Amino acid sequence: MSSLSRSLFTRPHTLRRPLRSRGPARPSLARADHRGSAAEPVSVSARARHDDTLPGSAGSASGDGHRDFVDLQAAYRDWGGLLPGAQIADRRPDGGIARLARSIADREALSVEWCATSWLPAFQFQTDDVGLRETPRRVIAELADALDGWALALWFVQPNALLGGAVPLALLEVDPDAVIDAARACRFILRG
Repeated sequence: MSSLSRSLFTRPHTLRRPLRSRGPARPSLARADHRGSAAEPVSVSARARHDDTLPGSAGSASGDGHRDFVDLQAAYRDWGGLLPGAQIADRRPDGGIARLARSIADREALSVEWCATSWLPAFQFQTDDVGLRETPRRVIAELADALDGWALALWFVQPNALLGGAVPLALLEVDPDAVIDAARACRFILRG
């Protein structure tokens, strides 16, 4: 992949000062097994920033942003993990980068920014391709206008009361309609 192509998935490092949260204590993210039962808690801060960055993430690997990113990676580990955009685009050498960039720009694909790189949860893609799987695409479509990238990434791995306390990713294959309905209800609650 050319350096020009890779630049589509990176942002130049900036010298801006990292933002610090002055809000309440960080919410706890409970990791779940594939059956959706809550297991060990994982601390991840929920962010409502429109630019999809976390505190301490402005091009550095220090501060709370680093811990938040590591926690998010751990939460997605059982579902293929978080992969850099360039690695996903390499699955299809003939135009994969353009297709993936379009999906990210149109908010059809879930993407978070950390350390000047776009990171994408692998569960949303077809195996060995950049094509989006239907059920994750529908869930993302329901929530894309209500949640930023980080909040949406957290939504998929946090226990959800609308799903009986199960993690949406745990039910995505088992009961996709319930997950889509929960996403729709969440959007309605957030946007009215």
